Amino acid sequence: MEAVAAMFASTAAPAAATGVVTTATPVGIPASMIAGGGAAAGGSGLMGAFASLTAGDILSGGLTAFSALSNIASGNAAAASLETQAAFEDFSAKQEILKGRQEALEIAEAANDALEANIVRTYAAGLTGEGSPGAAQRAIQEKANFETGISRDTSTINAGARRTKAQQLRLDATGAKVGGVAAAAGDVANFVLRRTRRG
Repeated sequence: MEAVAAMFASTAAPAAATGVVTTATPVGIPASMIAGGGAAAGGSGLMGAFASLTAGDILSGGLTAFSALSNIASGNAAAASLETQAAFEDFSAKQEILKGRQEALEIAEAANDALEANIVRTYAAGLTGEGSPGAAQRAIQEKANFETGISRDTSTINAGARRTKAQQLRLDATGAKVGGVAAAAGDVANFVLRRTRRG
């Protein structure tokens, strides 16, 4: 019994002398987490990630951001230019319709003048509305109708072509915007991929 008591006294003596009680570290848990806690370990990991960034990484990231913003701005500028062109084509289409109407009015006025002149000549010659004077009047009216139809059809076709072009320009404007955003996303994706490969 005295030997057992002596053994316990010898093992407890160092702790009593130093005043420090030692505890065993649980298996599988890092000592840093026990000493500083989980939050401290997470914070040190985040700081470590930032600390691992080199000057080259920062420069590359800045250039990537600049390139991405440039692509978006370029896409928007191209889209704005295309939208302006589309608006001009819409305006031109309306002008084509107005031009056709104006030409039709001018043709009708010219036909009326020709008919009046023919009537004056007919009465001056003392002839009736039959025969060659009547045929001349019909010919004048038919010619006016034909020219009016040609002018109307031409203006309609031209206006339709202008509207089609305006629609295509608007589609191109949308494509330019999407292309700018896609190019910017590609820049960012490439930067992330490079960083991932480097670890």
